[in-house]
Amino acid sequence: MAEERKAATTALSPHQSHDPGSFHAIRNRLSFTNGGGSVSETAFAGRVGGNQEFVADDEQLLKKQPDAAPILNIKDALRLDGFRNIELWRMAIIEGWGTFLLISCLGAGASGLTMLGPSTSQFAATLYAAAFNVIGLTLFIFSAAPASGGHLNPTITIATFFAGLCTLPRAILYVVAQCVGAIIGCYWLKLGLGDAFFPAGVIPGCTVDPTLASPGQLFILEYVFSQALIFTAFGVGLDPRQGKVFGPALSPVLVGFTLGFGTLASSLANPGYTGICMCPYRSSSDL
Repeated sequence: MAEERKAATTALSPHQSHDPGSFHAIRNRLSFTNGGGSVSETAFAGRVGGNQEFVADDEQLLKKQPDAAPILNIKDALRLDGFRNIELWRMAIIEGWGTFLLISCLGAGASGLTMLGPSTSQFAATLYAAAFNVIGLTLFIFSAAPASGGHLNPTITIATFFAGLCTLPRAILYVVAQCVGAIIGCYWLKLGLGDAFFPAGVIPGCTVDPTLASPGQLFILEYVFSQALIFTAFGVGLDPRQGKVFGPALSPVLVGFTLGFGTLASSLANPGYTGICMCPYRSSSDL
C-alpha cells in the first residue's frame, strides 16, 4: 500500500505537501488517501465554494481539460473536444439530478407559502422563504460541489464561463442538464401535490403582476438582484484569495446566504414583483 501511495503522488502545486490528506493528479482526476482508501475528484476551477483550491497544474491534464485550472485564453475556453470527455457528461448528469432535487424541495416550500393564512405578515413569509433558501442551497452545494462543482444554476454556470473558469462544452452541458432537471422537478412536484400545487396562483420568484410593475421595472429589478448574486457568489465562493480567509468549509454556507439575502431584499421591493427569480429555468418551468 505504501508503494501504491508513493506512485500516485504527483503534486498539484509546488506548495502542497504529501501528507495523506493532500490532493494529487491521477490521470484526469484528483485523488487523496483517507484511512487507506482512495477518494477521487475531478479538478475544476469553477467549483462553487472551492475558491479554486481544487485545481491542477499538470500540463497533460490541462490539455485534456482546460478548466482544471483558470483558463488563460479564449481558444482553450471554446475548444469543442470537451464534448468527447465522458467525465464531463457524468458531471452534467449530476448537475441535472441535483437541480431536479433542489427545485423539487424549494418548490414544495414555496407552495407552502401560498397556503399561509391571512394572519401571516408578508415580512414573516419572506423571512421564512429566505431562511429556507439559505438552508436548501447550502446543503445542495455541499452535496454537489465535490462531484460536479455545485452550480445548480445556469446563471452561475454562464458567469463562470465568461470568467474563464469553465469551458464552453461544460457550460452547454450544464445549462441543458440544469434546465431539464428543473423542469422535470416542477412537473414532478405538480403531480405529487395535485390541486394543492400553488393554489393561490402565485409562485414566489416567478409570478409578476404587470398592472403593478412594468416590464422595464421588472427587468431592472431582476437584473440588479441577479448581478448582486453573481458578485457575492464569486466573491465568497470562487475567489482564491478568500480561500485563505475561510476556505471551502464555509464558502458554501456564504453562497447560500447570498440567495437568502437576495430573496429578503427583493421580495418586498415592489407589490407586483414577488421576488428575484435568478434562475432562468424557474420561469420556464412555470410555463
